[in-house]
Amino acid sequence: MSAASLTENSINVFASLSNSFGQVMFQKNVITGLFFLLGILINNKLMALYSVYAAVLASLTGWLLSEQITSVNAGLMGYNAILCAIALSGKSMKVFIWISIAIILSTLLNIGLAMTNIITLTAPFVLTTWIVLKFKK
Repeated sequence: MSAASLTENSINVFASLSNSFGQVMFQKNVITGLFFLLGILINNKLMALYSVYAAVLASLTGWLLSEQITSVNAGLMGYNAILCAIALSGKSMKVFIWISIAIILSTLLNIGLAMTNIITLTAPFVLTTWIVLKFKK
């Protein structure tokens, strides 16, 4: 089995995670993703932890909803979730729950908007953050 067919049939956790960070900078590139994660880590350790959680949960959500493995491994499920986690970061359990909701909602919006052939970019992040901030009061 070649490496290409392995990538298409199974989730590559490392690629999915690092590419999710790379996609924040519109790059499907492991190195760019790792540098971006390092920058977040240097800035704020809690945001970095939430960001990794976001990339993993969003990729898992995409996989559970039968998204193409190539999309999951390319980081297309995780980048909006990472932005949500950074924007909503905080130290309480309540914040953790809201971030978890935001991760799943942004992934659902990303998938839903993509089904309509709309280029999503960061629209799921913006919409999700507005929704969570509205209900979080």
